[in-house]
Amino acid sequence: MIGDINNLILYSQILNNEITIFTFSFDKPTGTIGGYNLYISYDNITFMPTKFRIDYKHYDEEDVITDFTYEAGGKVYFEYATTSNITDGRILYFKLQAISESNELSNFSSIIQTYTAPTRPTNLLVVYDGYQNELTWDPLSTSTGKNTAFTNFNIYRKEIIELSDFQIVEDTISHPDFEPGIGVWIIDRTLRSMWFGLVTTEGEFVFDDTNKIILASDNSEDAVPSVNNLRCLIEDPTTSILVGQPTTNTYIDNTFYLNKHYIYTVTAESTTNKESEESKFPMYTIDVEEAYPYLRPPGNSDNTILQQSHWRAIKNVLIDANYWDKTKFAIPYFKNEVYNLKGYLGVSNCKLDVYINNIYTYTTTTGNYGEFDLDYPFKKEIETLVTFQARDKFNIKFSRRSAPNSIRVINFYTWFAALGEEYDETLEEIEYLKTDVNINLARYSSFVDRFAPLIEFYKIGDENETIFRTLASQIFQAFEYASYDESLNMLLDVFRDNLDNFDHYEIYYNENLYGTQRTAYTFTATSTGLARDDYYYGVSACRNDGAETDITPIRVDRRWWPASYYNENVLMWDNVADADFYKVYRGETSTGLQLLTSTEFNFFIDINGYIPNPSIVPRLYNYTSLLRPKNLFLYDRYGVNNLFLRLKKPSSLVIILYGRGNEELEDYNIQRLLILFEKFIPPEILYRIIFANNDKVILYPEGKEIDITEPEPIYARYDISNYDGDEVYA
Repeated sequence: MIGDINNLILYSQILNNEITIFTFSFDKPTGTIGGYNLYISYDNITFMPTKFRIDYKHYDEEDVITDFTYEAGGKVYFEYATTSNITDGRILYFKLQAISESNELSNFSSIIQTYTAPTRPTNLLVVYDGYQNELTWDPLSTSTGKNTAFTNFNIYRKEIIELSDFQIVEDTISHPDFEPGIGVWIIDRTLRSMWFGLVTTEGEFVFDDTNKIILASDNSEDAVPSVNNLRCLIEDPTTSILVGQPTTNTYIDNTFYLNKHYIYTVTAESTTNKESEESKFPMYTIDVEEAYPYLRPPGNSDNTILQQSHWRAIKNVLIDANYWDKTKFAIPYFKNEVYNLKGYLGVSNCKLDVYINNIYTYTTTTGNYGEFDLDYPFKKEIETLVTFQARDKFNIKFSRRSAPNSIRVINFYTWFAALGEEYDETLEEIEYLKTDVNINLARYSSFVDRFAPLIEFYKIGDENETIFRTLASQIFQAFEYASYDESLNMLLDVFRDNLDNFDHYEIYYNENLYGTQRTAYTFTATSTGLARDDYYYGVSACRNDGAETDITPIRVDRRWWPASYYNENVLMWDNVADADFYKVYRGETSTGLQLLTSTEFNFFIDINGYIPNPSIVPRLYNYTSLLRPKNLFLYDRYGVNNLFLRLKKPSSLVIILYGRGNEELEDYNIQRLLILFEKFIPPEILYRIIFANNDKVILYPEGKEIDITEPEPIYARYDISNYDGDEVYA
């Protein structure tokens, strides 16, 4: 008899990376408690079991199960982490039930009502136009009851703290103030580039292309950040100001100061004042009158010829600037080319006037990040001076006028661009040559030329190239093993893992599949047994008081035997201390097991006549002091029939290949395996290959299909004393 769960409370509720972690506490019930089952409901009417935790006293360091409760201060603590799809601002109801070791159930606890936090807003963007910051983000989903408790969004504006004592190794900045979740903003003052993201590892922030603000950054191949030019900014939580609480997914803020760096944060809030996790975005509110139009280097261009970096490298090593124009915008000439160059202002929706040789030519506009494009068909060998000036969207404020950018397209540099393209192709080929010696990285053409002949393994017709390469590379590596058994396993594993119609395989050495029987056996069966089929079993240890462990599983695939032959499956396992008996489950799949029978012995012989009980299924957890059965295996001895005699004489190794359902392996894959077996298996070892599925059995290498209507066996005998377990009952 066990007591009920009393004084249940929601001890804590923590939101972390869109997962809500609930911790419940309660008084320890009386009796021999095995574990606790948590039930969840969305309407306080229909409750569903959602989490089972074993009582801490059953904790076993060697057990793979980690779902235990813990105790402190006379209280039991039960933790439950939601899946992300229910962390979405909905109401939840919970109740708990204790389960004894003997499967006795307590009464349900009182009901806990709570809300999860709303969904985190996504795709936040802040656009600054010199007058206001417009924030937009994706609307929250309300499908299937999500965010039903949502009331509004919260808009926060935080100022920044600039760090000066950070360390940099490659693209990682380190600082003790980097805590998980904090926003970090990296600015390159020279390149006019920016990175922004959240810290995920204590003390470190990686500023690579994944968090680079692309349209607000120099993205050329030459753009390598310099440590001395970087500014590192982090959000200052002490300056967080709530600036608005909209109910829609947009907000305009015009209460900021000019020429300041801010980090905006948006959360969603529910009726119970629970906030979602934050979405963040940085913004520098530079005064348009202080903004300076900046033309980025040619490597940022949309023109392929300008993106190519080698002509710039060749230009930079020319000896004398008196003869060669080495300025930044001395670029190759290409006939009829409209050249594209990229620029940056830092203020969006501005009109940007373009002056060619001090003459107004046309007006463009800046994008959301303050970026702009210059598109112009420059003339060969003629210096063109380009300047810019921006106007805000109301034509009230004007930016500083840029210095003249001298742009000259030079025919001489066209040769450099052509040489650069050839150099790129040469470098690419050199890299290919390096990878071509690696079987996993080689180009397909090199793979076929270099590796396929070594293993005599070639692609067949329209066979999937990825699967072919995977098979071939693993086979190539299998040749490295000195022992053929390791090679066989590696070979069969890669075929099984990459062919959808290949279910599994079995390897039997030294005739242990059908070895000669001794006469002094303690058990003899001559009755009809189980039909040809694929069987799944599970064995659990039990006590008379109702305690039962979870199962130890085993699969017994009998599809390789003729249909008219009836066999018995003999299962054995180690004796479990303190177990009064064992339950044996059987099913057609590993997840569809049902109670077959109970036995007092640590072996079971399954013969025709046992009928599974669909109302009794295995337990998912072991919440008893018993250990689950160990070393469960099939004691395999067969009766004599034509197939037995056919296999026994010539074979010391049997490999059985099983198809999935009634599917067959493609003939070319069978032939591949047969050829590879000849290479891997030593010539002095006689072997037999069997393919089996639901419909047929085929013997290889001759490819002869077995007549599955051949007569029943004469007898079947089993020696259950020939077993090195703790104990065997005769």
